Amino acid sequence: MVETLSKQQRARAVQVRMRSRSAGVRVRSQRRLARTILLGSVAVGVAIYWLADAYGVEARNLLSALWVSIGFVALLAGLAVVGGFLLGLAKWCWRRGKAVGKPQRREP
Repeated sequence: MVETLSKQQRARAVQVRMRSRSAGVRVRSQRRLARTILLGSVAVGVAIYWLADAYGVEARNLLSALWVSIGFVALLAGLAVVGGFLLGLAKWCWRRGKAVGKPQRREP
């Protein structure tokens, strides 16, 4: 005997399956991203060692240049975050000052 499900029950079953699939996809994509970051970091370390050996430069000097570069990029990213925060704050203040959806009254 075949059970027949109502349309609502089938819709709920489909939603549950879709949610579980998307969660699995997110976990895999996060693992891929972590693996890529790790492999990229190892590749940069090997490249620094190779450059230091190939050109006779001290690895300490190349590492200090790398840290300066990372610091500069972090500074620019921090400025971008602060700028975005300030723009969001200004937008919030602008909306708060206005009555949304209601005309403002003018006092005589």
